[in-house]
Amino acid sequence: MTLSRTSGRDVLVHMNELSNILKMVRRKRGEIEFESSEIGFLVDDDGRVKDVYERTTGDAEELIESFMLIANETVAFHLHHADLPALYRIHEKPDLDKIKQALLTIQKLGFTVPKKRLGSPKELQKLTKQSAMTPYGPIVHMLLLRSMQKAKYSDKLDIHYGLGARHYTHFTSPIRRYPDLMIHRLIHTFVLNESTHYAKDMSRYAHLLGEVAKHTSDQERKAVQMERDVAKLKSCEYMKDRVNDRFMATITQMMTTGMFVRLENGIEGFVPLRNLKGYFRYDEARLAYVAHRGTSYRLGDRVKVELVSVDMMTRKMDFIIISKNKGKKKKTRT
Repeated sequence: MTLSRTSGRDVLVHMNELSNILKMVRRKRGEIEFESSEIGFLVDDDGRVKDVYERTTGDAEELIESFMLIANETVAFHLHHADLPALYRIHEKPDLDKIKQALLTIQKLGFTVPKKRLGSPKELQKLTKQSAMTPYGPIVHMLLLRSMQKAKYSDKLDIHYGLGARHYTHFTSPIRRYPDLMIHRLIHTFVLNESTHYAKDMSRYAHLLGEVAKHTSDQERKAVQMERDVAKLKSCEYMKDRVNDRFMATITQMMTTGMFVRLENGIEGFVPLRNLKGYFRYDEARLAYVAHRGTSYRLGDRVKVELVSVDMMTRKMDFIIISKNKGKKKKTRT
């Protein structure tokens, strides 16, 4: 059956309406909407980076994601209530000490933070919404994300805190994730009655899934770290010919040895304290480096930086902050 252009458009409109309804349901039950971004690379046929950009999630991706989430929840719900072996995707409640530390930093940025019910998803929802339309939005979301527990796989049912879900698994991507493939095998074996030795298979999976959960969680962490390392490597490769160029950036993290900055294309680098002109002291109460002449650099500030070095071996790059342009202007890339 071939859909006409009009009917196809109507289907998409209805799907989008349903996607928004599902999103609202998740929000009401406690899903925390964190805004995060990824770096994308445009490469030539030889793998050399030609351009770098910050990937954003569009309406079409959000629509697909809504249906994938509900599919994952539905499968987990039925496997659990059928008392069948399963591999769940769980996300435990955050550590209160980490949440307190993150909220203390966010409060210094000028936001009202909860004094009680620190781990309440509703309170964190208010905070992410309150900060979303401000220059500090990405920093607030990053701080909260870092205070969260790591999601993992388990053969025992537990909550998915970030999604506000009581039942959740990974089912929708069996061609690229082993846990999803395992869920498909379980469905074929027990739901579609393909097992020839039901009791034996039940016992085998009951003993096997704990080990599978641990192994896949470990491998996922390795894959995530590998992805970050590749992104750093490609970022350095792209920037190594841009030493002495200037860029607009945002200060995203303060350290005792300096500060991290994020360029507009998503690339991150470090401004060592030794590279700041003049004597600066770190004011923890203000989350800022302050000079005796009144100059200060605060978390969330927009600054113009100059790239001074790229180390391909350590996958790191150093910048200096340009407070005032003197003499001949250098090319500014954005």
